[in-house]
Amino acid sequence: MMERFYELKDAVSLLLSQPFVSEELSHFGTEKWSEMDQAAEVLRPLYQAANELSGEKHSAASKIIPLAKQLMGFFASIEREASQGTFKKNLAKLILKFLYKI
Repeated sequence: MMERFYELKDAVSLLLSQPFVSEELSHFGTEKWSEMDQAAEVLRPLYQAANELSGEKHSAASKIIPLAKQLMGFFASIEREASQGTFKKNLAKLILKFLYKI
């Protein structure tokens, strides 16, 4: 859904520039669009994993454990490679922290 919203960026920006839109929403600028794009990129593997696991009535541990390790590796690589202080790095770090707890 987030990717679709980002794809409609031009139409949404036009709508948000209208005078009837609240002041809080009208400040949805370039930085927020960039964060949305980064969030969609970071969250995509979680979406794919959820779809993979929800396609079956009972998911086997033999499938869950490797999938979790793949996700951890993906988020760790983003955390290493992304620039310090970026939204993308912070989001990956937060998700990775959560994954290590479970």
